[in-house]
Amino acid sequence: MSFLLAIGDRDFTEILRKNFIQGGLDVNENEVLHRNYLNEIIESEQPSTVVLHDVYLPSDTATQQDNEAEMLSLIEQWRSIYDGNLRVVYLCERERSDPFLAALVARNVLDIFNSRIIPAQMLIEQLQEPPRYANVSKFGIGTLELESVDEDVEGESESIDEESSAEESNSVSKEERAKQLLSHFSTKAKSVVDAGVDWNEQRRQQSAENRENRPPKPKAIKEPKVKTDELGDFLDLMPIPKEVYQRSAVIGTVVVAVAGAKPHLGATHTSMSIASFLQHQGHSVALIEVNTSEDFERIHALYEGEQQYIRNQSVFEYDGIEHYKYREDIRLGEIMATYEYVVLDIGDIEETSYYQEFLRAHVRVLLTSAFEWKQHWTDDFCKKVADYEHYSFVLPFADRANVKSMEERLPDLRFIPFPSSPNPYKVDGETEDAVRTLLNGFLKEPLRNTAKRTIVAASVASAVITAVVIGAFVLLQ
Repeated sequence: MSFLLAIGDRDFTEILRKNFIQGGLDVNENEVLHRNYLNEIIESEQPSTVVLHDVYLPSDTATQQDNEAEMLSLIEQWRSIYDGNLRVVYLCERERSDPFLAALVARNVLDIFNSRIIPAQMLIEQLQEPPRYANVSKFGIGTLELESVDEDVEGESESIDEESSAEESNSVSKEERAKQLLSHFSTKAKSVVDAGVDWNEQRRQQSAENRENRPPKPKAIKEPKVKTDELGDFLDLMPIPKEVYQRSAVIGTVVVAVAGAKPHLGATHTSMSIASFLQHQGHSVALIEVNTSEDFERIHALYEGEQQYIRNQSVFEYDGIEHYKYREDIRLGEIMATYEYVVLDIGDIEETSYYQEFLRAHVRVLLTSAFEWKQHWTDDFCKKVADYEHYSFVLPFADRANVKSMEERLPDLRFIPFPSSPNPYKVDGETEDAVRTLLNGFLKEPLRNTAKRTIVAASVASAVITAVVIGAFVLLQ
């Protein structure tokens, strides 16, 4: 068995990796830090099991309802593609009666850990065994609680198989009958999700029904709080509280894809300007050439002062930016797991083999033209994509009149003029304003610069205090 960790948080990924390896599990060296790359990495790595985190694994969806629907859709795809041979493990902190967990069970997710603190050994032992329905029988299917399956199984078993004899029905175990019911309700659960059910409203309704119909529960025993540094053999599945994590504006690696509606519009120049701005803001940045122009080979040769291209090196650093040259075997997933920002220089959108990467990037930038006889480039592109209003259309060398003309003709689109600059690594004020507009909503706080300023300030303060102490000591002598 091989395990692929799709957690989304590097620190927690390493904690899980360490525990899994110590428990004798084979853990894939690769990892997934965003849902957009789940299918790609699963296809390339072919793991037997994928471990998902409910909160930390980033998604482009805006609401919890969309987030849950996206996850269920992914699992449905895997069931179809891998014919049940991909085991899904789900880590979360949710109530046992949460209908989303029931929807997971209905999709044959038989390893759900929904308590924040769990014994590490219990997790390892369960994953060493084949998946069993008994592990998730405590979760309901919609409004049906599987705990009460005996009360309803007679009526349901008739609808499942009316020709079954009474003797066969009596010989079927509770677990097998529950599996029959699971299959019976799976289609219903899927239709509810596809219809866009409001999970929060369903939770409220279910809680009200449970309070009315269930006998009073015995008083719960309050579990003692366990400090993170005292866990020992326990795992905290939510080391960063959900509320804190969800409050962060931008989580994980942000991918910016830059392409031209036609060749030679300046996609490489624009990509460099964006990467330079981010690097000067104090972020770690990778600039990746995913086109066959070989511009990065030439830049590297000029930078090193070599007459010949330095082809044996696939990556080089210049101006604090890691430049990745085009290679057919480039592993984007591994690179994206390392940086705060990744800028993809895609080149001509009509010729690229990385079209899907462009479509699923966080920030999608298309260079086009504002000249009247070339405005059909924008029209042609918008006919190919469904959500063109979420793209940024950059107009190189355009003046305000050109931009206004485009905005009046296509009011649903966002047009951004991009200034001409002879050196893309020298970001002036006008270019900075344009890049800020492009990255609106995906700009992170420059934590690295803040940390540096704090260290410098602390050092200066320490020096001043030391000088004062020494001066006072001298005066007292």
